[in-house]
Amino acid sequence: MRHITSLQTAILFVTMRGIAAMISSGRKLTVSTWNVAAINNNPFEYWITYDENPKYEQLMSDVESFLEAPGDRDVPVMDVFNEDMFSKLDGRMQQVGWESVRS
Repeated sequence: MRHITSLQTAILFVTMRGIAAMISSGRKLTVSTWNVAAINNNPFEYWITYDENPKYEQLMSDVESFLEAPGDRDVPVMDVFNEDMFSKLDGRMQQVGWESVRS
């Protein structure tokens, strides 16, 4: 079981008191979140309409075309991330207590 600090207890108390006051007054809480720090390799997660820069639209269309049909530009993962690299990574992961991902 995790130990709860007095600061966490105080924050929880103030939060619950505020929620109780909001409910008793008839107000509703509306919340929205967006993880703006999610960094990944999916360019389409952030594809937007950007009329001021037609080159952006062209770039995104070109990326989509490449992903759908890379042709002779396709590269096997093993050419980029070889067995030696995988072995080193797997060893380092095990050193910090992670299970090996080898099957």
